Amino acid sequence: MKKEDSKRNKTAISNSNSLEELADFWDSHDLTDYWEQTEDAIFDVSIDVKKIFFALDFKLAENLRKQSKKRGISSDTYLNLIVQKALSSEHGS
Repeated sequence: MKKEDSKRNKTAISNSNSLEELADFWDSHDLTDYWEQTEDAIFDVSIDVKKIFFALDFKLAENLRKQSKKRGISSDTYLNLIVQKALSSEHGS
C-alpha cells in the first residue's frame, strides 16, 4: 500500500487504520474534546419500519436479555433471529 493510500484510510481524528483501533481510541477519549474537528453529516433515515409487540413472560424476557447481552446484540434482534429460525425450521425452509 502506498503511503498516501495508508494516510487516506486513517480516520481523521483518531488516526486509526482499523475498526479495532478506532474502538480503542474512542473507548479512551471523549468526543467533546474533538468537537471542533468534526463535520456535519447529511444522510437519509428510513422510519418505515413497522413493529408489532407481543407479551412475553417475565422470566423468558429476563433470559432473553441475558442471552442477547452475551451475544452482543439487542434483545429485539435476538428475539427476531430466534423466531425466524423457528418459523424456518417449522416450514422446512
